[in-house]
Amino acid sequence: MIAATDDDAVNLGIALAARQSSPGIRTVVRLFDADFARKVESTLGINAALGASSIAAPTFVASALFPGVVKAFLIQDRLLVLQQRKAGAEWAGRKPSELSGVRILMRDEERPLAAEEEVLAVLWRKLARPWGASNALIAAAGGPSSLPEEPRP
Repeated sequence: MIAATDDDAVNLGIALAARQSSPGIRTVVRLFDADFARKVESTLGINAALGASSIAAPTFVASALFPGVVKAFLIQDRLLVLQQRKAGAEWAGRKPSELSGVRILMRDEERPLAAEEEVLAVLWRKLARPWGASNALIAAAGGPSSLPEEPRP
């Protein structure tokens, strides 16, 4: 059951009513405040309480750091970035399996890359400090030191 109105109280009420009438149902609610969402998950048994800003924040930060960002998300203390880009001179002639700090998706790992080839890459970097909506840009400060540079035209 997904409750995603623009009213947090309504969303929470729908989820709690659904849980009461069907105890085994999975409940997902949209809540504006990320701290409140975490508390709701841990205390009220809601399976997932998500806020648009906390979902979008990693993509905003990644887009400030890199061109061609499709989506970004967090896993533990890492920012993962899905990027569409040209392989560029630094990857040209190398197999995707030989690249460090990046994975090329939906492509043969053993065929060398061409400089002008469009690829879908997953890049990652460790965050400088724990993630939170208020410190998203601080966590990314210092730049993408562990990520390969974007090819220059």
